[in-house]
Amino acid sequence: MEIPQITKKYPEYHISDGTKVKGVTTILGNIGWGKNALMYWAWKEGKEGRDYKETSKEACDIGNVAHYLCECHIKGIIPNTTSIPKDMLLQAENSYDSFRKFLDTNKLSIIDTEIGIVSEKLKYGGTIDCIARDPNGKLHLIDIKTSNGMYATYLLQLAAYGALYIEKYKKSIRDYHIIRISKQGGMFFHYCYSSEKLAIPYKAFLAALRLDVCNSAMKGMI
Repeated sequence: MEIPQITKKYPEYHISDGTKVKGVTTILGNIGWGKNALMYWAWKEGKEGRDYKETSKEACDIGNVAHYLCECHIKGIIPNTTSIPKDMLLQAENSYDSFRKFLDTNKLSIIDTEIGIVSEKLKYGGTIDCIARDPNGKLHLIDIKTSNGMYATYLLQLAAYGALYIEKYKKSIRDYHIIRISKQGGMFFHYCYSSEKLAIPYKAFLAALRLDVCNSAMKGMI
């Protein structure tokens, strides 16, 4: 089964002088956090007699369908569900309904999606899933994940995205939200953080950024 996809264009990130810089996801991928959890899951699947590749594919289908439905909603696109099995679609729609309720309950209106930004100051880039506005005019940053677990790197990523948005638009963000859709069954989870709560994750991201710069500088030494 092929899950419909919204065409995404994640551009290369360049600062004003044309120098290419890395994205948030690449920078955080290099620090290796969360890899042990993935290795344990693969080991556990094998121990119980299952092929982790097949299990992962089936689980990803439900989570990816739910993610696809949420993306269509924030972009105002009618989803194409003709190729999706009914039982899988029903499970995914439960998570999608929860996402809509989250927006409605908090009275959030999506004002922008897939915002690619580069920091001239810190020399990194990132693409924000969406920015929403509440009835009081306050802005909210929303990041959608398809994952069976909540990882520390998600907080670093969220803080890094917020810093990018603030640097470019000079506007504050009221709350930061992670919408996590589990691969297993497409369950819906919502996490909310204030800028104060993300102060330490942002410091951790800056440390990861410095390590990445050092790593690149040492490549010629090995």
